[in-house]
Amino acid sequence: MSDREPIVGDDEAAIVTRAYADFDFDHEPFRRRATTHEQMAEAAYSEVDETWVRELEENTFHPEDHCPPPPEGLPETHPLLIAWGKVLEAKNELNENVDGVKETHDYFQKRVNELIEPPEVDKELEAARAKVKKNLNLFAKAKMRANLYLKKCLFQRIIAYLYLYRDTPECEPNQNADELLRQTEVIFCAHTTFPVVRSATHIFGPRRENGDLVMDHIYKTCVYVMNRFHRLLHGAESSEEMHWLYEVLIIAIEVAIPHDYLEDFKRMTPGFLDVKMSEHLTFDTVVEAPIRMAPFVKQVPEHTNPYARNKGTIVNCLHALTKPAKDSPDYENYLNKQVVQNEKLSNLEKVVCAMVKTGDRLHNLDTLGAKALPKQVSYLNETIEDVISMVTAVQKETGAPYLTDDLFSLNMAVVKVAINLQKRHASEIQSLGLNEELNRIIRKSSMG
Repeated sequence: MSDREPIVGDDEAAIVTRAYADFDFDHEPFRRRATTHEQMAEAAYSEVDETWVRELEENTFHPEDHCPPPPEGLPETHPLLIAWGKVLEAKNELNENVDGVKETHDYFQKRVNELIEPPEVDKELEAARAKVKKNLNLFAKAKMRANLYLKKCLFQRIIAYLYLYRDTPECEPNQNADELLRQTEVIFCAHTTFPVVRSATHIFGPRRENGDLVMDHIYKTCVYVMNRFHRLLHGAESSEEMHWLYEVLIIAIEVAIPHDYLEDFKRMTPGFLDVKMSEHLTFDTVVEAPIRMAPFVKQVPEHTNPYARNKGTIVNCLHALTKPAKDSPDYENYLNKQVVQNEKLSNLEKVVCAMVKTGDRLHNLDTLGAKALPKQVSYLNETIEDVISMVTAVQKETGAPYLTDDLFSLNMAVVKVAINLQKRHASEIQSLGLNEELNRIIRKSSMG
C-alpha cells in the first residue's frame, strides 16, 4: 500500500498519509489543498506550508533510510543493537496498524453509505443500522488510539537509539545523526502532545461557541511556528546555533499546543497541563532500558524528556500568553503588560511568545469572516493595538531581526480582512469604533 492515497470519496484534496493516521479524516491535516495555486492564494497565512513538517516525518517514519545503522562487529547483546531492533520493530508495528486504520475507515464509509441508501426503512432496520454504524465507528477509533501509541513508541525508540549512537565509543562522530536526534524530538513533541488537546476538550467541553473543536487551529499554529524556525535553521552559521534553535523550537511547540486552553477552559489548572504534558512526553521503561544498560552514556533519561527539560520556560510563556478574565483590570492590552513589561521573562521567552501569538492570531484572522461584523472589527482593532504592538516591542527590545517576518504576516492579514470589510460592509463599518490605523488601512484600500 502506498504512503499516500485518497481516502474519502473522489475528493482529490482528501489525502491520508502514514504520518497522520490518528487524526480526524474530515479536518486538517487529512484534507489537503488540491493545488499549489490554492496554497499560494492564501497570502494572509502564507506560512502554512507543510513541506518541512513532512520532510521531518519522512526521516522519522523511515528510520532504516535516515538513521545511521549500528557499526559492524558489535556483540548481539550490545545496547545499541538492542535499541536498533526495537526501532525496526516499532516501525513495522506502526505500518501494519496504519494499514488497518485505512482499511477500517474505508470500509466504515462504504458500509454506512450502503445502509443509508433506502429512503424509507422500518424502525427495526433503522435500529440495526444505527448499531452497526456505532460499532464500526468505535472500532475505527480504537485503531486510531492504538496508532497514536505505536507512533509514540517509534519516536521514543528512535530518540533512545540516537542518544545511544551518539555516546557509543565504537561509533564515529556523525553530525547527521545529531541533527536527526533534534528533528525527531521536534516531531515527537508536535505529534504526541496533541492528546493534551483531546484530553482538555473531553474533560472541559468544546472550546468554540459553535461547537467546533480546536484541533485545526492548534495544528496550524504549530505548523506556523515550525516553519518560522525552519527559515532560521537554514540560516544558521554553526552547528551550535542550529542546536540552540532546535531547542527553542521544541519550547515554542510545547507552548503553541496548550496555550489556548489556559485561556478558554476556565477550570483547567496548571496541574492538569503538567500531568498531561509529562504523561505524553515521557519515556516508558521498555524504551529507557537500552539507555540504562549502557554505562558509557553521558546523559541519563531524564534529559530526554523535552517537557521536563524546559518546564520552567514553557510555564513562564504560558502564563504570559494567558488572557485575563474580561472583568479583570489587566484585560486591556494584556500582552503589553504580561509580555513586554514583564521583567521576569527572558528575551528567549519573549520571542517565543511573539511567534506563538502571531501564528495563533493569523489563523484567527483567516477564519474571522465566520463572526459577526462588530466582532470582526473588534478583533482587527485588538490585533493592531495589542498583538502587532507586542511583537513590535519584543523585536525592538530583543533585537531579533527575524520577527520582521511575523510583523509582515500580521500586517498582510489585517490588510486582507480590512479590504474585504470595505468591499462588503462599506456603509456599516464606520460606526463600529474603528482603530485609527484600521481606518487608515480601509481608506487606503478604498482609494486603491
